[in-house]
Amino acid sequence: MRVRTFALGCLAVPALLLLVGLVVLGAAYVMGPVEVSPTTQELYQEIPWATNVAPAVDSTGATTGTTYLAYQPGDPVLEVVLRFEEGHFEIVPGLPGEAIHLEAEYDEGAYRLQPHYREGLPDRDRFELVFERTAHLAGLRRRIHQKADISDNKIRVYLPPNIPMRLDVRVRRGDAEFDFSGLSLVSLRLDTKMGSTLVECDRPNPVEMETCDIRSQMGEMRFRGLGYAAPRVLDFRGRMGDFELDLHGPGRKVTDIRLEILMGELRVEVPRDLTLQIGSQKVLFGDMTTRSGGHRREVESSPARLLRVEAKVRLGSMVIE
Repeated sequence: MRVRTFALGCLAVPALLLLVGLVVLGAAYVMGPVEVSPTTQELYQEIPWATNVAPAVDSTGATTGTTYLAYQPGDPVLEVVLRFEEGHFEIVPGLPGEAIHLEAEYDEGAYRLQPHYREGLPDRDRFELVFERTAHLAGLRRRIHQKADISDNKIRVYLPPNIPMRLDVRVRRGDAEFDFSGLSLVSLRLDTKMGSTLVECDRPNPVEMETCDIRSQMGEMRFRGLGYAAPRVLDFRGRMGDFELDLHGPGRKVTDIRLEILMGELRVEVPRDLTLQIGSQKVLFGDMTTRSGGHRREVESSPARLLRVEAKVRLGSMVIE
């Protein structure tokens, strides 16, 4: 009797949740369409302390461009935190010496965009941008009656390449295109929940990146040119989807990477001039293939460039080639 009561109780919870969902869906349908309030915004955020960027000059004394800040560990860093809920999002390099520049198109009746700049934190300033939904029922009504799509929300952020940054980006749902070429990234944290993300880097990072931490929950993730970002430590975890990491680029003399895949496929492209050393590897119910045949191998005493890999595969597939 107790077992039967427990089983019925377990079934009652999802049934109740389903009923609530149907009620909300029905209410959204009966209430009809909602007025759409499209808006366009363009914002600029100056970096107060970034005034010591000197123009570069050639042998004749003519100005040729702008030099990067001579960053050293312990110097001031700008912490940039971007939180994107739903839509199409882009990050691109701006011009050296310019402010953070933001272009946005979205429905202000259902979403809000909140930039915030905070000065005076220890060793850093902080710029935070939050794009989030404010009216969940209105958004559901809009999808039912007006066939609205989250891609109607478009946000593009221009980041100045001459400012050393700790960049932290989170995308809850949608498509993202990020170009980190030439950005001065001291560290990078990228967390995508659902959707398709393309990251490209085709110019060297002017500063030494300490860590690159990538989390992808569901969907597709492509990172091309990771060697140009040149992290000292790369940590990637993918849960469900199709993932690709391209390590081409100048890179570092020694790079440590930790890879973990739960379900799906992860492909890692390694340049041929980079010596691959497979360290710890755990394969539970998936499969793993490497350029060295999946086995640990001894490396020469002083290789020109060394990639040290730790890998874990649960239910998916990992290919390092």
